[in-house]
Amino acid sequence: MEIWIPYGSSEVGVGVKPENLSVIVKPKSQQPVQDIIMEIESALDNAIGNLKLEKTTDKESNLAVIIDSSLGNPFLDNIKSLVLELCRRLEIHKLIISWKNKEGCENLYQILQSSDISDITILANDSSNSKFLSSKNSEENKIQKDLPFVDASLRVFIGRGGIDPIWDYKGSISMYLGLSDLETRDELFRTVLTSYLNGTTFEINRLKESINKLVSSIGRCLAFDFFVNEDGAIVKILAHNFDDSLIKSANAIDEIYKVTIETVSDILVVSAGGSPYDNTLVNSLDAIMLNKDLVKKGGTIILVAECLDGYGNEEFLEITTKHGELKSIKPLLKKEPTIGKLKAYVLKELLDDFRLCLVSVMPDYYAKSIFKFRTFRTVDDALQSALRVIGKQATITVVPYGAFTQGTIKETH
Repeated sequence: MEIWIPYGSSEVGVGVKPENLSVIVKPKSQQPVQDIIMEIESALDNAIGNLKLEKTTDKESNLAVIIDSSLGNPFLDNIKSLVLELCRRLEIHKLIISWKNKEGCENLYQILQSSDISDITILANDSSNSKFLSSKNSEENKIQKDLPFVDASLRVFIGRGGIDPIWDYKGSISMYLGLSDLETRDELFRTVLTSYLNGTTFEINRLKESINKLVSSIGRCLAFDFFVNEDGAIVKILAHNFDDSLIKSANAIDEIYKVTIETVSDILVVSAGGSPYDNTLVNSLDAIMLNKDLVKKGGTIILVAECLDGYGNEEFLEITTKHGELKSIKPLLKKEPTIGKLKAYVLKELLDDFRLCLVSVMPDYYAKSIFKFRTFRTVDDALQSALRVIGKQATITVVPYGAFTQGTIKETH
């Protein structure tokens, strides 16, 4: 049978015999939302009622909106509808929006100009830019005190809920971390990373405790999360305050993106999910990190990722080139945790445990000589190579959307 999996902006096929196929792991089937406006209104009804926002806003109030950079232009109309409905209900006429998406910001500004909102400021810069977020820390609360949105009557975070191989969850949950200064974020990242390296789970309540003081010190916050299926269609919209956001978003993410199967396979064919998830090797490794438990130790993992933009991180390249063993990378990672060091460590760990194959456009000089993948032109070529090594009876698991699917094995008692 032919299974089509995302690759860049298109799809590629892989032929798998039915007797070899163990399972195709995808996000759980969810019906797309039929009426986005109604879904937004329903989410707002619940959130505004619970927060009693009408009592804390008036016509002189201003609204600050922070939009997650993972929400690209396809979400523009939904973001516009959400912002307009929120301003209408709370009678807000002064609006500040931050979105690291220049084209999206320009389009959003044009749309909002035709509304009743009289004062609109849109910031298209990176939230880490010191001109926008400069740190003024106190001993009690390490929080960005001079943010434009700190003085707002209400701060709204709009994110996209999903799976993260290190933090476990992302969306408005991870956006709250942007309130903290760099030192605090590094400290929390170090704690989460230690849990990952030790093979333990970083509990969601520990994350909540870590940033609760930051959020409570700046006043009213409201979070929205969009959840999408593999086709990019919205299947759920959640609105919540901070106390509810971590648990509600985590539950929704578990419900949609975490999939439990019965048994491990000999071969794992995993696609990052196409562009933009497979633009770089660094990003594409997330798909393996989330699904490596589905394949036996010593088995074969075939990563299907176009990698049109190459390896994606200079430090990742440097560490991988200079350090050949895990034991030499781990101290560096613990001393100064960074994404580049982490992904270099992960790659070395995977190479020790599995036979790694890569189907991409990355030159062999990098993919084969430096990163030590076995490289193939097609998924079928990679699969046939794996079957020759393991045997024709090898079992195969396919994960077409690995960057936003987490497969786990059912526990046996």
